[in-house]
Amino acid sequence: MERRAFVLRPVTLSVIIQIISAVVTARRKTGKKQTSEDPAAIGETRNKKSRIMNVIKKITAVAVLGGLTACAMSPPPAPPTPSAPPSLSAADTTFIQTVAEANLTEVALGKIALTNARTSGVKSFAQHAISEHTSAEDRLTTIASAHGITLPTAPNEDDQKTITTLGGIKGAKFDKGYIANAIESHTNAVKLAGDEADTTSDADLKSFATDFQKTAQAHLEVAEALKGHKGHPGVYRGKRHAHTH
Repeated sequence: MERRAFVLRPVTLSVIIQIISAVVTARRKTGKKQTSEDPAAIGETRNKKSRIMNVIKKITAVAVLGGLTACAMSPPPAPPTPSAPPSLSAADTTFIQTVAEANLTEVALGKIALTNARTSGVKSFAQHAISEHTSAEDRLTTIASAHGITLPTAPNEDDQKTITTLGGIKGAKFDKGYIANAIESHTNAVKLAGDEADTTSDADLKSFATDFQKTAQAHLEVAEALKGHKGHPGVYRGKRHAHTH
């Protein structure tokens, strides 16, 4: 039935045109002869015209129905093909991968610190590190996805060794090792993010790198303050504060 509806449309329109042309011609001829024909002939002519008009109406109805069916059966237009994601430079890709691994490491170490740390200041620092590096990772995931980049799901081999080592110690020894590692890692992060912000041509990545550098700098300052104040709980407020003892 569907094929018949599609084929019927052009054929019936052609037939209609031919029949209408024939009717017009017949009317002209009968109009000239009506004065000389008898009443019976005139009646017969009118009956023929009536039958022809009925046929035209039926064919027209079928043609309209066929056209409507064809429209109803037509599949919706295919959605436009999505454009390929813009490519990033090799340096941009390396930055994304490195920061993703760093975020995963800081979150993992922060969770260990909540259990293994001795001082409340170190635990507070760890809680902020978990929250802020998780947010950074979420934002980085959005940027990476837009460029077709898959982020790592675990820290690299060296960072995993650090996680394992710190996970095996507790108390003051843990605090010292955790803060020393935080100072080193965030010093590297500040430089890495600053270089990326200065060199990348991608607007979203530049904005992320700028913000990430500020976060890393704040963490670095707090880690250095914790080292100098031996874990005083009031040290962490996002940046170093003066304290009285």
